[in-house]
Amino acid sequence: MASSNASPRQLVLFCTTDDAVLGSAEALAAVGYAPMRCASLKEFEREYGDGVVAVVLDADLPKRETFGIYRALRKEGKTPVLVLLPPPTADQPSWVMDLEHGEQEEFARKPITAPELVLRLNAQLIRSGAAAPNGVGFEIAPRSQAAAALAGYGKVICVFGAHGGVGKTTVAVHLARGLVQFLQAQVVLIDGDLWSGDSLVALDLTSTRTILDATTNGLPHDPEVWTHVLLEHHSGLKVLAPPSHLEDVERVPEGAVAAAAQGLRRYFDFVVVDLDDALTEQPLQVLEQADLVLVVMTPEFGSLRNTVRLLTIDSAIGLSGRVRVVLNRSNAGLEVKQVKSVIPRPMIAEVPSDGRLFQAAWSRGATVFEVDPAGHTQARQALEALVRDVAELCRPRVLEARGGGLSSVLSALRRKLSGLSA
Repeated sequence: MASSNASPRQLVLFCTTDDAVLGSAEALAAVGYAPMRCASLKEFEREYGDGVVAVVLDADLPKRETFGIYRALRKEGKTPVLVLLPPPTADQPSWVMDLEHGEQEEFARKPITAPELVLRLNAQLIRSGAAAPNGVGFEIAPRSQAAAALAGYGKVICVFGAHGGVGKTTVAVHLARGLVQFLQAQVVLIDGDLWSGDSLVALDLTSTRTILDATTNGLPHDPEVWTHVLLEHHSGLKVLAPPSHLEDVERVPEGAVAAAAQGLRRYFDFVVVDLDDALTEQPLQVLEQADLVLVVMTPEFGSLRNTVRLLTIDSAIGLSGRVRVVLNRSNAGLEVKQVKSVIPRPMIAEVPSDGRLFQAAWSRGATVFEVDPAGHTQARQALEALVRDVAELCRPRVLEARGGGLSSVLSALRRKLSGLSA
């Protein structure tokens, strides 16, 4: 199998929107956990499953969401849950959790440091009979370059074009390929353009397995099924291909692309989805779970008009704050300053047109990173910068005020652990 080396991570579900709590993600990832965020009961029900070894529930979520998640966990009664209560204030909330909690439940006051959070989770897992990732007396292994840039669980990045022919697939392929090459990340590219996707051509791959092979009996309940139908590029990039024949597209169940993205994020650092241009139900389901959406456009009136129309409704479809614009062929059409003056969202990259470079890449089934390895061309430089900027956007926020970022957090964690084992 192409992905036989893939192994599921020990997931900790973070039910919170608090950056201070999410800032613990890197420290948790460094000791073997894989934090995954949810912010509502609906997201909790979607994410919660057998792979989740513990839940961190922030009581600062809206009451309805907090109690809904808490009741679901209390009913199940098997998964360790750490409830984070708001810090004491003069106007204490009128509600409290049921303090007659079971053995799987623990309470702590915010703010909570990353070292304390890791130790509490370890203690709960040991008490519940489950093993912590590396035991209590573990040493923190050095993290890879990729892991240092990631939040410890897969980020879903959607690449979308509000107009046909803007180079959406070119951007998606180079983003996925670049994350492997420049960050040594584990990346899967999902060709979600089921009718006309051509990422396989760009990567010179043959579709021996497709999304249809994973959905023969409907959407799989086991996320590992998705890993068995991936193609492998020589770079290490994995690809989930669309059906080989157009007549098979209608056999793909509704929601398959979204389910694939959700399942594969358990095994990969980045899930890059090359979406269909049309805002139908299938792409909307994927966009709902995206951590970042790249809208690709060109400096032409048709592309500009459709992009503006999309960006003016992005908040209505839940994308506000997650959208960045990629201006492709930036030197071939309207002036960049004109485009920026009417685009209501940040522009993350301007990729100049270079027909000779991209033609050479496509004819070889390669990327410009291979055709121009030294980075002499502006287009290649712009695409590498895009890759690095996307990785930076996906980096978790670690509170500097708590003592100097990740290195301080890990140093403090090592000190506490060495004290325990002494």
